[in-house]
Amino acid sequence: NTASITLYDRLGVDIGLGPDWTASGSMNMLREMNCVDYLNRNHFNNYFSDRRIVELATAGNARVFNIDDKIGLLKPGLVADIAIFSTATNPDERALIDGNPGDVLLTMRSGIPLYGDTNLVDALLPGDAGCEALSVCGVAKKVCAKRETGVALATMQTQAAGWYDLFFCGVPASEPSCEPSRPGEYDGVTATDDDGDGVADGDDN
Repeated sequence: NTASITLYDRLGVDIGLGPDWTASGSMNMLREMNCVDYLNRNHFNNYFSDRRIVELATAGNARVFNIDDKIGLLKPGLVADIAIFSTATNPDERALIDGNPGDVLLTMRSGIPLYGDTNLVDALLPGDAGCEALSVCGVAKKVCAKRETGVALATMQTQAAGWYDLFFCGVPASEPSCEPSRPGEYDGVTATDDDGDGVADGDDN
């Protein structure tokens, strides 16, 4: 199930999008935006524009946590937590909504690269031994996990073996459904429940 965000939006409530946790939600923000897009198209009558979905995940979160004087916008004086995405396959905001981890060209926290295409990370952090090579969806990347945690990426991957994968290039395996449902209580969209909220169309407001 999910919050009535269209109602809250009409009431002027600030909304931020987050991935919850893997056991019941999306594994990362890209998947969260993709799930919101599914709900928007199939249950919210396209209430939100693509731009608005991305805004809820960025500036919206900054406003919700009352830290929009620090993050949330590309603006002089802010912290420079930045993510850059490839639009080669998906244009404009769809690069985030339909993208996968291979489409993330660069992520930075306070202007310092954490992850991205090898050539970009190497250009910004030449010779940084804390950034290690990783192939992501067929794209050569570097992730600076060792610099951030003191633990080598290979060690993390070995320790995580048999648990959840670091990333998926499509829909994550065993991901909780983007479609709202409560098995045993209601099962999403049916012939008599067009928005899948468990209330029959004839009784739904």
